[in-house]
Amino acid sequence: MNTTKSSVVLAGFWMCAKYKVSVRGYTVAGPGPYGKAVVVQTKSLKLSQTWSKETPSPPSFSKTPSGEGITANITLPRFPGNAKFFQVIVIRYSLDHTGVVNSPESLTPKDLMTYEEAHKSPVPAAYVTFQFRGQDFNAFREFVVGDGGHSSSKTRNRRSNDGEVFLNKPLQPNTKYRVFLRAFIEKMVYFSSNFVTIETKGKPAVKELPERTIFQVGDVVVLTCEATGDPKPSVTWSKDENTSIPRAQFRNDNHILVIQEVAPGDGGIYECRVSNSFGQRRTATAVVIAVPPSIMKDFSPRSVLCAKETPCSLLCHAISDILFNYSWTRNGQALDGHNIKVMNNSVIITPLDDQDFGDYVCHATNSFGSTSYKIALSESREEKNNVQSIFRASDIAWSCIVFVLLFFIGVLIWRLKRAQASNRPATAKKSTSRDTVQSVFPPDQHASEPGSYMELRPRPSEGQTRVALEYQSLQGSHVNAEYYNVVPEKENKRGSNEEIYEEIELSDC
Repeated sequence: MNTTKSSVVLAGFWMCAKYKVSVRGYTVAGPGPYGKAVVVQTKSLKLSQTWSKETPSPPSFSKTPSGEGITANITLPRFPGNAKFFQVIVIRYSLDHTGVVNSPESLTPKDLMTYEEAHKSPVPAAYVTFQFRGQDFNAFREFVVGDGGHSSSKTRNRRSNDGEVFLNKPLQPNTKYRVFLRAFIEKMVYFSSNFVTIETKGKPAVKELPERTIFQVGDVVVLTCEATGDPKPSVTWSKDENTSIPRAQFRNDNHILVIQEVAPGDGGIYECRVSNSFGQRRTATAVVIAVPPSIMKDFSPRSVLCAKETPCSLLCHAISDILFNYSWTRNGQALDGHNIKVMNNSVIITPLDDQDFGDYVCHATNSFGSTSYKIALSESREEKNNVQSIFRASDIAWSCIVFVLLFFIGVLIWRLKRAQASNRPATAKKSTSRDTVQSVFPPDQHASEPGSYMELRPRPSEGQTRVALEYQSLQGSHVNAEYYNVVPEKENKRGSNEEIYEEIELSDC
């Protein structure tokens, strides 16, 4: 054979035969001499014939964990000789291919492609999906085609980076494969087993359920899941992602779901899932029970306490299988006011006076009717008590303050009255003295001057005058005088001292 490469693969040798292989080069001047011959010894034909009859076990299929692609479990045939390493080789071709497919022993290493190239080829094409050492045969005898495992063409540990990496990629649906094992005695000497055929199918087919089905309360619900596939798919049902449906009955290998006398709680999303070894498909329908929305009382309080001038929220939560809306009323009228904000299923209100408290009604309405829910808004008693306590405390404080003030005012008045009472006799005496003196002396003269004093003398005997001689001429018509005063004056401007006698007469009472 002629080639421009420095290495070639020779095939087609007879078993138990010896061959000499020589190489010579060609130039423009012509061929050169042959080099030293290399002896090639082939193995026993009996071993080849025995091994070529061994076949991997029939496959069992499963889905990959990611759901993309198919895996096939097979048992590899045991090689009777000693092999350095093994290769699991896959021949891929389409289901409608009617031509010849090359036998395993006819495929040479140069005929092998990559996984991607083989699946794009319009004709049968082979690729290595996995490689392992001869001493590891028992570990890989139960082999999974397409499990995504990595392997390398390196047959021993070495630091060099040479060697091809093989990825055991998943099988594709609706495709035919032939899988066989190749045992390598030497790097270029190998034996191939017989092949096992793997025919993958597509995912099962299922007829789509209607998007929505509506039933009246008391109706009989019948849902049918029509599925086909090879192998025959299994059917499972779920309601709102829960596979337990206590009120449902299943017929015809779970293909038919039946609910007798449907109730409002039976509404929800019913899903049919069909699956086989090559995949699964789903279809679902929304079962709608023709009833008005229902109020979720656990999330909708019956009463709310709120203080005046404090924002409070009224919440109404309803559920329905179909679209619905909320509305709010009070005393049959729609809510209105600058202190009220309506936001779908909630109302934020800031009570300003007693009229803002009362019953508020939430209406949840769909095409089948309306459901009302009353929420009582009441003034917070705690807030009332707090206000009353504040007023009571302020009343007590002011009462105490007024009492203390009244007490001090009373004490002050009492002390002022006492002082006036003690000063009244002296004032009266002083006033009488001044009046008498004023009657004796002219208005421009004073009876007493600073430094003067008064002397009280004994009563004169009967018939004896009580007035000094110099003042007897001034004696009036007063009678029954009991006492008289002598008022000595200080030296006047002329330097003379005079005694002034003032008679104090007591008038008859």
